[in-house]
Amino acid sequence: MTSIYLALTQGTGFADVHSMVKDHANTHPLRLLLSYWYFKDANLDELVALFKGRPLDLFADSGAYSAFTAGGKVSVEDYAAWVCRWHKYFTVVSAPDVIGDAKQSLLDTEKMLKLVPSSVTVLPVFHVGEDWSALQTCCDLSPYIALGGMVPHSHTLHLRGWLTQCFAKIPRAHRVHGFGMTNLNLLRAYPWASADSSSWTAGFRYGIFSLYDPKRRTIFTVHVNKPASLLRAASVLRYYGASASTLSDRAQMISLCVRSWQAIEDSLDKRVYLVALPRRVGSAVPNSLPALARVGATPAAPHIFLGIAGSTSNASAPSQSKALGDADEVP
Repeated sequence: MTSIYLALTQGTGFADVHSMVKDHANTHPLRLLLSYWYFKDANLDELVALFKGRPLDLFADSGAYSAFTAGGKVSVEDYAAWVCRWHKYFTVVSAPDVIGDAKQSLLDTEKMLKLVPSSVTVLPVFHVGEDWSALQTCCDLSPYIALGGMVPHSHTLHLRGWLTQCFAKIPRAHRVHGFGMTNLNLLRAYPWASADSSSWTAGFRYGIFSLYDPKRRTIFTVHVNKPASLLRAASVLRYYGASASTLSDRAQMISLCVRSWQAIEDSLDKRVYLVALPRRVGSAVPNSLPALARVGATPAAPHIFLGIAGSTSNASAPSQSKALGDADEVP
């Protein structure tokens, strides 16, 4: 099973979270990623109280990248203190990472592990472009690691090649989280334990959002202010109990975006991998035909996976709003 966490971004407050709770028809566990950088002063008791027994799964992240882009820096000690205060609510916690400095990231991870209770699951982070020795160190530190720095490369063959190498080197028993992993084809192609996305907020922030079509198993971009786009999406909107007229309501939009991502998570449970068997010594062909394995099975290295084919104004959406657009559609 791949758990998809919805990252709460700046401008997404507890009132928006309450909109998720009001959707009584949705009993799916709600998975949220909370950034220390954005929520360091928030009372998480109040957040959890909103759910009143509804299944809640919280992922804690340092928000180092957000701090970096804002010209700030996350203190390891302050982040660890925040985790210690609220760790009873967190399923998993990301280690602090330093952009462009793998050595310092690992030193901060080791410091973090000493500052938080041993019961806290801390994920070391390995980034695109770092030396492979850093990946080995991450795996030595924890059986659950994260891959990061992928967003700028999300639609490149380079990323697919890098991921293939990562999953070939990561021990089979390890679990892997994908930071900002919003490419549906890549979510299907590799055995992620979890991933997160902030793009789910684009609908109510920018009026452009990505909607998952369970029938076609594809994702397409919907423009709230373009009638042709809404007409194209009409049947899928009905599937989620929505319509073009409800998209002007922020709470309704939030509910729709959450449900769409939860449908993606459910679809990932139905993946089937094509796993290549080891080659005979001195032979150019595998021992036999590849074996089919359900997601969650432990394939033999190297891993070769073939996925099944199958606030703000609306005026200026960022380029990343297309992260789940037509480029990710499966023929």
